[in-house]
Amino acid sequence: MRIFIDTNILFLSILNPNSTPYKAYFKAVTLPNKGIISDQNITELRRVFNRKFPSKLQRLESFLAVALLSLEVVHVPQTPISDESKIRDI
Repeated sequence: MRIFIDTNILFLSILNPNSTPYKAYFKAVTLPNKGIISDQNITELRRVFNRKFPSKLQRLESFLAVALLSLEVVHVPQTPISDESKIRDI
């Protein structure tokens, strides 16, 4: 089964490897499952760690180095949104 892993699960797994989110992450990347993340997940993780946890950047990079060996990374295309579609009826 292919399982998309949310950024929050990754974030909490990195900060606390004994947590329930880490157990969910581990199950998602263990056969017969295949864990999937997007390139946006990685960008967001790095942005948040740079801003809130600069002292834990090495932990993030170590986690990603191992995780990316078993995760499938998918690209999410950036589709521009027209001004007209940004308008909402109130």
